[in-house]
Amino acid sequence: MERKLTDPFIAKHISTFQNLPKNALAFTPKPVPKIDSTLSHLLEKLKIEEPKLDHIIMKNWQKIMGSQFAHRSSPEKITSEGTLLIRVGSSTLKSELKFQKKGILTKLQSIVGKKQIKDLRFYF
Repeated sequence: MERKLTDPFIAKHISTFQNLPKNALAFTPKPVPKIDSTLSHLLEKLKIEEPKLDHIIMKNWQKIMGSQFAHRSSPEKITSEGTLLIRVGSSTLKSELKFQKKGILTKLQSIVGKKQIKDLRFYF
């Protein structure tokens, strides 16, 4: 009966301990996966290569808000319901952005998709 081990060091010591002939335990090395296939599998599993929603929003913030409002506001959080919370610097700006909400939401949804962000909420 031939037993297969994956470590030659262990195979040697087991055969010595059991007073077996040197070749009684066969050593079969495990195939080592290539690093590129391992990395691509890991990236796919963790979805690292796909850009995250918050990164897409930050990258396009100037385009979404326009130059007039982009530097005076910042996206803070996306709720589980799909509401983007936007921090603003003043109550005046908050009121002004409420009037522009529909246009901002349309621009945002054209970039990230309608299913991702469903509503906007401004606060300071």
